[in-house]
Order: sequence, then structure tokens, then C-alpha cells
Amino acid sequence: MDNLTIEYGPTTGNNHVDQGPWALAVDYLVSAMSSNMGGTAFSAGREMSSVEDGSIAVISIDGVMSRGGSFWGGTSTASVVQQVHAAMGNPRIKGIVLSINSPGGYSAGTKELADAVSQAKAEKPVYASISDVGASAAYWVASQATKVFAAPDAIVGSIGTYTVLPDIHRMAENAGVTIHVIRAESSGEHKAAGVPGAPVSATQLAEIRRIVTAKNEFFLQGVQDG
Repeated sequence: MDNLTIEYGPTTGNNHVDQGPWALAVDYLVSAMSSNMGGTAFSAGREMSSVEDGSIAVISIDGVMSRGGSFWGGTSTASVVQQVHAAMGNPRIKGIVLSINSPGGYSAGTKELADAVSQAKAEKPVYASISDVGASAAYWVASQATKVFAAPDAIVGSIGTYTVLPDIHRMAENAGVTIHVIRAESSGEHKAAGVPGAPVSATQLAEIRRIVTAKNEFFLQGVQDG
């Protein structure tokens, strides 16, 4: 499993990960693992008690990641954590494949999932298989696996954290609208920062940047540990 590399996304510099001949699609990876372990592959949604010895649990991370999932689809990281723990605790399951096609998502819930994957790989092999995209939060999770495999044209990496804070107070002023933010005296200085139509001050921007940077440190440390 040597001699094939993939580059990270455009924001990650010159880092690369050694890959192997299974850098194709999840079907090939699962088939190879199942053959080696004498079992079968199944979706982690299947009843765990019915699996055969040596089976491989395939857990999907598809679409935008958020802690509770979304009406519009995507992946609930809380649900994936439960699936990883169930697969880790089932002695009949000898390996886990994370089938990933995700651009990432919200920071909330991602560290818990990354930690669950890291714990699982201490008990049994956990392989991340990236088909089209494994970026940002999805890459954070993948980086905790025993090994990461990716399709040759997959987008992998994009390490970083950001948020968006629109400042539309001039639009409100031009429309003749004044937004008054009324805080209780005991409230923090940055309470209600980012209310639509209210000015965004330099100190508010600095505080939000501090929070984003702090969250990014978890991301960087997680990838480094993985």
C-alpha cells in the first residue's frame, strides 16, 4: 500500500498522505477487507445481532455534517457516533469502513465524532474511503481512521474554520430603518452581536475571530494527532 499520494485541498499547503492500490471506491475496499476477514459487509443500520463473524460495518458520511442532521438531508454526526460505538462494541465486527462523500459542515459535533473514530481504531481497523469529497469537518473525521483511501480525483483536505457575519446596517439606514439592540445591563459586551441591521463593531469582529480561531485549534490538533 505505497507509492500513491493525494494532495490536500487548496488551503493546506504541500501536505500529502500515502495511499495504496485500494484508492478507488468504497466497494473495492470493502470487498478486499471482507475477503481477508472471511466475513461480509453490511450497512451499520442493519441489526447488529444478526451479523456474521468477521463482518465489516460500512458507515456513511454523506452531505453536509451537523450534530442533529437536517430536513434538507446530510449526516447527523450524533447518529454516526452511535453507529461507530455499536460497531466497536460488537465482537463479530472486525473492521469499520467510513464511506465519505461530504464537504464538511458545522463544527458542533465534529470533535465528538472524530474522537469516537480515534477510539474505535484502537480496538479494530477503521478505514476511511473518500469518493468525491472529503473536506473540512469530513477530513477531520477521516484523519482519525487507521488509513485514508481516496479516489484519484477526490477533493481532500480544506483544513480550516470560518463563520460569516453580514453587516447590513447601511442597507437598513438607506431604507430608513434604525435597529436598536437593547441588552440587559448584566449582559456581556458582545451579546446580540450580528443582529441583522445593527452595526458590527471592530471589537465584536475581534471576539468572533477569537472564537473561530479557538475552534480551529481543535481541528488542527485533531488532524495532527490522527
